[in-house]
Amino acid sequence: MKLIVLVIVLSACTYTDTGSLVTSVALQTCDVIQTTKDTRTGWKTRMENNPILGEAPSTSKLITYNAVTMAVELVVWKILPPGYRTVLGVSWSGVSAYALISSNRKYICY
Repeated sequence: MKLIVLVIVLSACTYTDTGSLVTSVALQTCDVIQTTKDTRTGWKTRMENNPILGEAPSTSKLITYNAVTMAVELVVWKILPPGYRTVLGVSWSGVSAYALISSNRKYICY
């Protein structure tokens, strides 16, 4: 949780468009870190909520999916005019934050 707060605070020191993208990528990275830990334990106590990945994706599938997702977000962010970029970053941050919070873990991005 401290890492997420630090990233959000530091991203406020940049332009809003860039800050929203940095926050979004940081939140997605935290989600990947948490979910990767679940793949290592064999999905004994949790299951993935993303229907595209399935209930128990492999580590390689998880990392590939998130790398492609982040790349698409960056390309769309670059194409959009300033101002709309903020909307994209904030929207994506909301989706990532929801994924982190809904995972019901004791610690976020540990």
